[in-house]
Amino acid sequence: VVSMLYDLIPLVQSEQYLKPNPAYESFYQSKLEQLKKATAWLTISESSLAEARQHLALPVDRLVNISGACDPIFKVIQLLPEDKAALAQRFSIPESFVMYSGGGDVRKNLDRLIRAYGSLPADLITQYPLVIAGKIPEPLIQGLRNLGRTNGVPEHCLIFTGNVSDTELCQLYNLCHAYVFPSLHEGFGLPVLEAMSCGAPVIASNNSSLPEVVGMVEALFDPLSEADIA
Repeated sequence: VVSMLYDLIPLVQSEQYLKPNPAYESFYQSKLEQLKKATAWLTISESSLAEARQHLALPVDRLVNISGACDPIFKVIQLLPEDKAALAQRFSIPESFVMYSGGGDVRKNLDRLIRAYGSLPADLITQYPLVIAGKIPEPLIQGLRNLGRTNGVPEHCLIFTGNVSDTELCQLYNLCHAYVFPSLHEGFGLPVLEAMSCGAPVIASNNSSLPEVVGMVEALFDPLSEADIA
């Protein structure tokens, strides 16, 4: 039996993911015991391979990094004017914007992203609203909106799309002025590769697997530093 190993984020960040839920912790630990019985393991990054060695003591000679890839739909495209108009109408998106896509759990670091964005010059914020694409719970959206207001971000400059299709996501990647990914921990970081595949200028965190995906140290920042993100 050969097993895929994406990441060990719940184990590495157990205080956030496991300790608050003993039933889930028990389930997760039982799955780890099953995982350890495999003959070999295929990881999706050197970072997740290192996690397997460090936290599960899996033998290095049976760990293989096969990396990852994104769906072929994510590519550079030329949008027709009517496609741009439909996208703008559905999501209230201006012609120029910066973008994040993904979930809203704590490790995605959206609080620091919004505070960093709010520290930019006011004319830049007005010129390049921040679009957060993806399904995020409404209470969390309200909290992030409040955080934006507290940190000088006008409400119309912080846009939440809600759930988007892959086609719409590809269009957004192609249209954005820049893409930012401030996550604190990733097994691979697929949205970064998707955005890059669509030709978007990308900046991302300098931790876990993300330097492997971005491949350019000048495009990396310290996700714990709002000044560095800004």
